[in-house]
Amino acid sequence: MLYKNTTPKSKVACTICNSYDPQEISSAIKEVMLMIDASNAIAIDGPLLIKPNLCLLEVPEKAITTHPEIVKQVALWSSNYTSNIIVGDSPVGDADRTRINNIWDCSGLSTAMINVLHSRTFFETELVEFNCDVNGQKCTYFMAKEISDIKTIINVPKFKTHSLMTYTGAIKNLYGLLPGNTKKILHSQFPKRRDFASLLVSLYLHVKPAINIVDAVVCLEGDGPGSAGQPRKLSLIMASEDAFALDAVAAKIMNISTLSIPTNAVALARGLLDESKIELLGESIDYFIKKDFKVPCTTKYHSALTKKLFEISRPIINIDPAKCTCCDLCVINCPVKCIDLSKNIAAVNKKDCISCMMCHEICPNSAVQISEPVFYKKLKERSNQVDSEKSTK
Repeated sequence: MLYKNTTPKSKVACTICNSYDPQEISSAIKEVMLMIDASNAIAIDGPLLIKPNLCLLEVPEKAITTHPEIVKQVALWSSNYTSNIIVGDSPVGDADRTRINNIWDCSGLSTAMINVLHSRTFFETELVEFNCDVNGQKCTYFMAKEISDIKTIINVPKFKTHSLMTYTGAIKNLYGLLPGNTKKILHSQFPKRRDFASLLVSLYLHVKPAINIVDAVVCLEGDGPGSAGQPRKLSLIMASEDAFALDAVAAKIMNISTLSIPTNAVALARGLLDESKIELLGESIDYFIKKDFKVPCTTKYHSALTKKLFEISRPIINIDPAKCTCCDLCVINCPVKCIDLSKNIAAVNKKDCISCMMCHEICPNSAVQISEPVFYKKLKERSNQVDSEKSTK
């Protein structure tokens, strides 16, 4: 068993779902919702926000966005409790209304929701200032007032790897509640993984979704969360009221340490995650674990040998001229403006680069390449050797 059964428990429900067929998705959604007693978390007749991951202009088959059928079936389930259903996301990059509409169309969500009673939101009106502490540093961010006014939020992330945060699941998906420019500024202010993870955890605690449902029917592995990742079938839908517990289970499925996901590490340090109090319901998690799951090449396993050198082991960012189409998205969205396009090919000023991976995430052509310094590769090999020697003693 992965977890001890103690109380109080954080229920995490897992069920097999082999396709995006509407009937199969509907059945799976109802099953996980029943297992975690989700109806008790709904504010009856109040406004309900469904927050998918619509990060990029990509078709559902790329496994980069939450599949539209998942969003539709969550909305239909929610309609049993309220008629005031809102769907919204603020994708990475320019928040131009035309671009966001194009993302909705390309993702299949516009078509899927045609006959479902709902409204859309762009999270860009009546912005309210909020403050939090990130490892002793004051952080200010802005959020639409409507988010605070909504009593029920259903968080519907995609199961994806992430080149900066290892995994973008229930916690990371809420970053899309912030308007576009705010996200870019915060990336610049908190370039370190641990600091950025602390910010994401604080944002989660501020918003606190009622329910979290992960689309893992087809996930994204490798160098996600954008076009450089590779789709992989997991045949899984999982749900929980506790996003920390859900992301901890995701780490098990990816066959990596819980601490390999920075938001998990922050949650553990702050007493927000206790793996011994996770109660797994439904299908055994062993059915879904992938021992050969591909994590991003930028994932850092902080063993004792490498932890002190983390800051000088940041990945190197390059842009492949054969793939670059000069679309300008990386230039526009770089938080520290270290990408130049003046010579008709994007070039990264490595001195100013903070390795936030925004360019890697937003590039539609997989032109942004990431690699580890040679010394770090050798250091990690030695670190793994040390860890292996310790485990055999």
